[in-house]
Amino acid sequence: MFVDLIEKTRTRICLRSGQQEDLWMVANKYASEGYDLVAVTHKGGFVSEGEGVLSSMECKIGNPESTDGEFTIVGIGMTSNPEIPADWENMIKTSSSKASEAVKLIHRCNGYAILCGCISHKNIPDEIMRIEGLDAIEICNIERGEEGEAAVLCDILASMGKPLGIFCSGEGVLGGVCVEAKEAEHQSMIRALKAGRYYSSEGDGEVHISQLPSGRIQVNCSPSLRIEFFTDSTEENTRRFVGKDLVFAEYVPLEGEKFVRAEITDINGKRAWTNYIEV
Repeated sequence: MFVDLIEKTRTRICLRSGQQEDLWMVANKYASEGYDLVAVTHKGGFVSEGEGVLSSMECKIGNPESTDGEFTIVGIGMTSNPEIPADWENMIKTSSSKASEAVKLIHRCNGYAILCGCISHKNIPDEIMRIEGLDAIEICNIERGEEGEAAVLCDILASMGKPLGIFCSGEGVLGGVCVEAKEAEHQSMIRALKAGRYYSSEGDGEVHISQLPSGRIQVNCSPSLRIEFFTDSTEENTRRFVGKDLVFAEYVPLEGEKFVRAEITDINGKRAWTNYIEV
């Protein structure tokens, strides 16, 4: 379904603490599995860009006892180190404002800012709404059963007027983020992420969402058991198509709806998510 010069490029976020040598070993492992670009992070450390490796860093803002939550922000694709102060991890108050500042520092270095561990950290929508400029929420480790909760959280935020992309860490070969870009070059990938030209997948399922001139929302995907549309509407926020080898579906937005995203379950039972698009 990718045509002309558009390449299927998968990036993988691997959250792991350790020494720099260990991190590069992890990156090489995923590169050997077929990922074109890999992002590997560890708390407080900056991993510089290398062949097949996106620059990345992870910072923790606040702590479990903070009055407005603990936030883990991951930045990828920075052209330099954002230099986020290490002592922000010990903030007792206003961690959301510091998280916003961390996002700004990542953006100043041309990076893409992702909120990670939102379910395990119990980040509630009101807290996340106070973080300015956030680009996406990471779908957590599939084995921990948190991926559905994070997807629901994204839908709640959309209903509050803050749609965020879903950035899947993936599970083994082929899972992760598939970016639609004209070249597998680092900054080209980041520009595509910022423009929302990607989808996330647990496996090798493909899903693409677009808006027709008529205003109808169209989804094309690899053979699937289920296609679902989610919107910011609180009255009817799901429309579901169930069948065998589904590869196409359309949705007519309801009056007043502002955002629509799609989710599929492929023939292997793995899910894939699109970003929200405005309607």
